[in-house]
Amino acid sequence: MLKTKRLWAVGLGATLSASFLSSTFPATAANDPFPQTTYEASPNPTVQEIDQEVDQSPEVYQDDYERIIRSEDIIPQFFLNLEPQSEAFPDVIRTSNLERKRYDAIVDPVYGRIIGDINQDELHDEIDPASLTKIMTFFLVEECIKRGRTFDGEELGRQTITSSGLSVDQLLFQLMRRSNNYAARRLAVHMAGGIEPFVREMNSRARELGMQNTRFINPSGLPGDQDYDGRATRASNQSYTTINDLSVLVTQLYRNGIDYQRYTDIDVDSNLRSTNPLYRPENLSFSQEFNVTGLKTGTTNRGRSFIGVAEYEGRTVFVITMGHMWKNSNGAKVGDSTRPRSAQSLIRTAYSLLGREREVVSERLLHVETEQQAQIPEQLQHQLPSVY
Repeated sequence: MLKTKRLWAVGLGATLSASFLSSTFPATAANDPFPQTTYEASPNPTVQEIDQEVDQSPEVYQDDYERIIRSEDIIPQFFLNLEPQSEAFPDVIRTSNLERKRYDAIVDPVYGRIIGDINQDELHDEIDPASLTKIMTFFLVEECIKRGRTFDGEELGRQTITSSGLSVDQLLFQLMRRSNNYAARRLAVHMAGGIEPFVREMNSRARELGMQNTRFINPSGLPGDQDYDGRATRASNQSYTTINDLSVLVTQLYRNGIDYQRYTDIDVDSNLRSTNPLYRPENLSFSQEFNVTGLKTGTTNRGRSFIGVAEYEGRTVFVITMGHMWKNSNGAKVGDSTRPRSAQSLIRTAYSLLGREREVVSERLLHVETEQQAQIPEQLQHQLPSVY
């Protein structure tokens, strides 16, 4: 095993340790999207002491936590709209916005929000999802497996053999670890009887999940001049999405209990090398420290992209970074160093921000409980028995 697995909870009952909150993160590259900020824990009381004194169940604590963070911006945040969207597609595709441009975001799936420095004007820019499309394909296949049926009503399990001669399980490994386009097509055909009906399901489910401005043309993410058979298509038919919608997708992936770790975790027993740049030897120590467990890469002529997920000290965060250079002006490939560096910076920033927020919320809750206790008449307060 390359790392020790950390136990984590969906709720926010688990705490960030005081030592983590008061630590200083190592310096990162100058071109990282978010500058690193050091937050120091209040010397008295500590977060651990506060957590012990705040006498609430995890369920109540999570409700109160959300009430507090929605009432004040302790850290920069933007709450996502996770309500179902209209089935209608936008009339115009703004292809000019699909040129290579850098986008970065940190997603907190528990509370359905983007945190950190946020340019809300860019959240709805239309961008090329490339092979991040395969996350949606994976989502639909996993839901079919949970139901035990394909969209056509055929019985389905992970070990069901497809027309490719491979099982659904084997194709999912190829899809998520190797970003295999053939696997995406074979899964689509098996789930819906063909590519086109599967793509209709993709777009319909995207609207149900709350994705406002996304359109898929195939299950693999091939660029707009190719469809699922590699034939030429009109450029206006290309897939598109937004940072907002990708944030919604990973939030719903998490909330719907989709088991992405089975296929994307670094410790998965598979002979398939993952395309995840954080799993490269030079990045392994970081991935072990922050328990990186996925998720998916994408590459087109418009640049490289990556969605990563980390699970550290009871908190899960997704990071999205897009538009990293793939080829230079001469058409020659360039090294892939900025993408993992950006992902690392985003993950460090995420836990620094969440640590600061956790500390402030805990102090708020302790203050409220102290005030409530002060209002209880002394004769009604619990009395300790005398010791004889």
